[in-house]
Amino acid sequence: MKTLYMKLKRSGILVNGVNGEIDWNYIKANIEMIYTIWPTVVADLNALDVNSEDILNFSNVLDKVTLSVKAEDKVATLNNLVGLYTFLPKYREQFSDDSQAINLDYCKNSIINSYALVEQNNWQEVKKQIENAINYYINIMDGVSTNIQNQNRVSKAYILLNELNGCINMQDKELYYIKYRNVMEELMNL
Repeated sequence: MKTLYMKLKRSGILVNGVNGEIDWNYIKANIEMIYTIWPTVVADLNALDVNSEDILNFSNVLDKVTLSVKAEDKVATLNNLVGLYTFLPKYREQFSDDSQAINLDYCKNSIINSYALVEQNNWQEVKKQIENAINYYINIMDGVSTNIQNQNRVSKAYILLNELNGCINMQDKELYYIKYRNVMEELMNL
């Protein structure tokens, strides 16, 4: 499921800039693929007793994502994708007692929301979202096992998250994207 909702692609942000070409055909193909697997996911979520209204709402937002991708509207697509991602921690809360995984989902959600806000140059809200992410992440750090390797990975992600927070005052999209990519790659490996 990890690769379904987030796949980071290595490319030079400073080389390509923030206005690089968007591969809308690739995105359109992937959105269509989601529709082919969505019925199976719905069945699995129902089996886990996830609220059926939440499942239906995800379907409605998926339709909005599809329409914004079809229109090749970057800001609307990002906002709608953020809307989709907000369901993931909600779903996990309904079937899992793993507070670390739930906090990690909420942390990622806040970071992804910040990405959409950067595209709108809403730096004040970006700052709030990253502060929310840090608060969720602190909850993760409080519950880390004594495994040294695990502690190191968690600490590294915390450092990267704080670096992301620190660059927001500069209001530079390219710098933000570099820090965003680094922290998300680390969080995906937790």
